[in-house]
Amino acid sequence: MTTPLPQPDPAPEHGPEHGLERPRPPGDDGVSARVGKRTISAGVLPAVVAAALAITGWAWPGWFAGSAGTTFGMIAVALAVLAAAVLLRRSRMWVRAGRDARVWAEQWDVGEISPRAAVDGWVKAVCGAPAPLYLGRGSVPMFRRRRKLAPTILPLRTASGPLAAGHAVVVHARADGAALTQKDQIVVKALGARGPILIGRIDDGAVFAADRWTAGTA
Repeated sequence: MTTPLPQPDPAPEHGPEHGLERPRPPGDDGVSARVGKRTISAGVLPAVVAAALAITGWAWPGWFAGSAGTTFGMIAVALAVLAAAVLLRRSRMWVRAGRDARVWAEQWDVGEISPRAAVDGWVKAVCGAPAPLYLGRGSVPMFRRRRKLAPTILPLRTASGPLAAGHAVVVHARADGAALTQKDQIVVKALGARGPILIGRIDDGAVFAADRWTAGTA
């Protein structure tokens, strides 16, 4: 008679129906990395245009003949280089944002974050009810679609800093579906007047990444 081998205990299942919450990814759930990569991709185009114009002017100087052509060529190259530099600088800021989000989440995980405990660079804030940025509507039904990771517009006001007067920010969607609500206790860190902006939720340690919203653009 053989003795049956002991079976390992089943791993606990996560989810509201099992009384356990799925652990949240650290930091901002990769949002800063995703936006940073998108920004780098956008910066490649003006860099390629600048290189193409410079090579064209060097290989075929007849294309920029005369003072007007030379001036036009120089301005076009300068604008393309400037656009590429701005976007690449922006991508570096998103790298820093992702690092700061991870540090804040780690501090929350060890109990260093609370409504009364202030962290350098982070200030208390209040927010309004979020609204969808893209409603998924169009004039032609066949072109209607809803973005999988659609951003939201969030009214935000901080106790101090560039958002103290109250502004609307574009909150980039997290892949895990976590979203801010008007009742959340939050702290905010603005890496620049135009963003990136990090919003830390004190209740569960989730971090949300956002940009400033002005005149219909993020």
